[in-house]
Amino acid sequence: MNILELVQHKSDNTCAEQLRQLARRINDDHVIQHGLVVDGKSLSLALREHEKLFMEVCRNCSAVLCCRMAPLQKAKVVRLLKTSPEKPITLAIGDGANDVSMIQEAHVGIGNGPFSELFT
Repeated sequence: MNILELVQHKSDNTCAEQLRQLARRINDDHVIQHGLVVDGKSLSLALREHEKLFMEVCRNCSAVLCCRMAPLQKAKVVRLLKTSPEKPITLAIGDGANDVSMIQEAHVGIGNGPFSELFT
């Protein structure tokens, strides 16, 4: 799997340029599977004015790993993917109470930790 990263962006321009590079890389690579790692700050920038491009990159990835995000950001990413035209089956895995909204939004939610009883 080819791991792509959208992390540590502080401006809209750098985030947009990175998204364009990732989209080109997905099209140019002959790797069958791609995975995307995205952090909260970069996600905020990407969704502000580049939601379509972000979604294009996500749709071409087998996995999207969200880190250092607010709980509602995690749920929003799951919702965006779940409601995209391709209607993929979504899986969310979390280990704490801050993951409840994401886990509940996904088709399949897996919780582990002291608050796992909240996931049912």
